[in-house]
Amino acid sequence: MNTPYRAAWLAQRKSGLGGSDIAAILGLSPWRSPVDVWLDKTSNPTDVEMNEAMFWGTVLEDVVARHYADTEHVKVQRIGVMMRHPQNKWMLANIDRAIVTPGSRARFDGGKLLGADGILECKTASAYKAGEWGRDGDDEAVPVYYTAQCMHYLAVTGLEWCDIAVLIGGQKYLSKRIVRDDETIRGMFERAEEFWFRHVVERVPPEP
Repeated sequence: MNTPYRAAWLAQRKSGLGGSDIAAILGLSPWRSPVDVWLDKTSNPTDVEMNEAMFWGTVLEDVVARHYADTEHVKVQRIGVMMRHPQNKWMLANIDRAIVTPGSRARFDGGKLLGADGILECKTASAYKAGEWGRDGDDEAVPVYYTAQCMHYLAVTGLEWCDIAVLIGGQKYLSKRIVRDDETIRGMFERAEEFWFRHVVERVPPEP
């Protein structure tokens, strides 16, 4: 959908690195490489053609979010702004939902997500990917590329945890929690900072 709002959002995405960029920069993404991120950030803004998996992931995001809110007995809320780290402005976050503190309203102010207890990321996955989410009784397994995304969002928002709610194969629902790890965040930050200033700002392409 090519609207003025969408065009502005695409341009804003190029002003920093978001959660979907981090796994690719670290070499963890099954869909994108560091070169893909570099091309995206240094070329003119273009919209991404939505494939069928992306389309249904977008459609089902609200369904997954509502089910998470119902089962966890919490309120979730969209945040209508692209969030930036208070010091490192090139670190961006566009989260799916904030998990609202009871009696409050979530808002991004002064480089911190206020009125929120945590972050909610909503995912859909093919039944062929079920093994990446663990077997019955395994509460820890989360695809590493989503863990990186959550850690990046926690770094930007200042929050302590992020829940991932996933619908697998259209019929199996799981919820997993990623807890902030500052040592992991520091390591990710160093790699991302080098990528941003060396490759994007100086326009030196990364090695394929």
